[in-house]
Amino acid sequence: MVSLPDGLESSDNRSEIRKLSESILDVMPGELNALIERINGSESEKISCLIADASMGWALEVADKMGIKKVAFWLCDLQYHSCPIVQPPMVIHTARTDLDFQDQEQMKADFWE
Repeated sequence: MVSLPDGLESSDNRSEIRKLSESILDVMPGELNALIERINGSESEKISCLIADASMGWALEVADKMGIKKVAFWLCDLQYHSCPIVQPPMVIHTARTDLDFQDQEQMKADFWE
C-alpha cells in the first residue's frame, strides 16, 4: 500500500477545502502517473487496472492517458440504496463492464443475498 502526497505541507490546514482540492488536482495526477510508471517499469507485476473512488476523477483520467483499464466506485449511504429511483441491480445490469452476462447475473444475486 502506498500513499500519494497531496501537495500541502504538514503545517497546512487541510480543512481549507478549496486549497486542499486545488493542491490535489495540481499534484496528485503527476504523482500517480509517476508511481504507475515506476511500478510498470520494474520487473514485478504490472498495473493493469486502476480502481478509484468516483470523486477522484483525475485518477481515472490518468489511467485513460496511460491505457490502463479503470473502475470507479461510489460509496454512498443506505438512504441512497433505499431510493426507489435508483435500484442497485439496475445499476449493475446497465453498467458497462468486461464481465459476461453470467458474471453480471451472479453480481446481482450476490448483492441481494
